Amino acid sequence: MLSPKYLVGESYGCTRNANAAGMAATGGKNRGFGFGFDGIVMIGNTVTVGKYFARELTVEPSVLGFPTYAGVNWYHNHPSNQTVKEFVMEAKKFADTEYLLALYRGESLREEEREHIISKVCYYTGVSREYLLRHGLKIDDDNYRQEVLKTKGKAVSRYDGRMTRPLLEPEVDEVKKGLWDDATADRYDNYFYSAVTGDLLPYLGVKLDRNYISSARFYKDWNIETERGTTAEQLRNAMTRRPGTRVFFANGWFDLCTEFGYVFHTLDHAGLPKDRVYVKGYNSGHMIYIGEENIKELTDDIRKFILGNDPTKE
Repeated sequence: MLSPKYLVGESYGCTRNANAAGMAATGGKNRGFGFGFDGIVMIGNTVTVGKYFARELTVEPSVLGFPTYAGVNWYHNHPSNQTVKEFVMEAKKFADTEYLLALYRGESLREEEREHIISKVCYYTGVSREYLLRHGLKIDDDNYRQEVLKTKGKAVSRYDGRMTRPLLEPEVDEVKKGLWDDATADRYDNYFYSAVTGDLLPYLGVKLDRNYISSARFYKDWNIETERGTTAEQLRNAMTRRPGTRVFFANGWFDLCTEFGYVFHTLDHAGLPKDRVYVKGYNSGHMIYIGEENIKELTDDIRKFILGNDPTKE
C-alpha cells in the first residue's frame, strides 16, 4: 500500500507529502488550502511550452507525433526486432534531424533526397508512400489513425494505439466520429462506469440524485487558457520556488492522445532542472494503469519515486 501521506492522479497527477508541506487557510466562509509539493507524477502528459496542448508551438506536429507513430507501427507491423524503446528513440533521432529538415526544405528537396525521406518515414510510421505524397510528407493525427492499418481495413485508437476497430465509411467520418467511436470505448468505458458507480461511490457513501455522466463529454467546454504562462512555465516556477520538488513523467508508448513527443519537446525547452526530472515509457496507451503488468510496474516506480529514488532504474 502507498503511504496515505501521498496522493497520485492522472494527467496532472501528483504526489504530495502532507507532513512536510506548509499549509494555510484563508479567512471567511470558504476556506482554501495550499500545499508545497515534494513530488509530482505526470501520468499522460499535458504539460507543454505552447499555450495549451499544441497551440502556438513552432515545431511541425508531424515531428512531435513521430515517436508515438513509430511506437504504434512497431506494435502492429513489427518492422524491427528492436525493443519498442529502441525503435522509438531511433525514430525520434531521425525525426529530429533528417525529417525536420526535409519538411523545412519542402519542394527544394532533390528527388533522391525526397525518396530517402519517404522510405524512412514509411519504415518508422507504417504510412504509405502515396499518403506522404498526397500530404507533402506530413502526417496528421486523425489521418494516421486510419492510415497505419488501412490495408487491413482497420483504424487504431486515439487513447491506445494497440486497439483497433473497422474503418468508418466514408473515410472523412474518421475525423468527425473517430473520437466518439474510439476502439477503446467498448473495452474500457463500461468497466470504469461500473467501478465508479457500483463500487467506489457506495464505498465512499456518495449517493447521486442524477445519472452519472463521464466528464470526458464536456472537455470541449473547459476553459483551458493559461493566464499565468504556459503549463511548462508554471511547472518551472513551482520547481524553482521549491528546490526539492521532483517530477516524474510517465507516458505510454502507444498513447496517441498525449503523445510522448510532447514530453521530449517540453524537456528540451521548458528550462526544468534536469537533475530532478525523470521520464519513463510504458508498454501501454494513455492509461498506463490498465493491465496487471502495467499497474505493477507503475506502482513500483511511484513507490521508488516517493522514497526519493530514481523510478527509471531497475
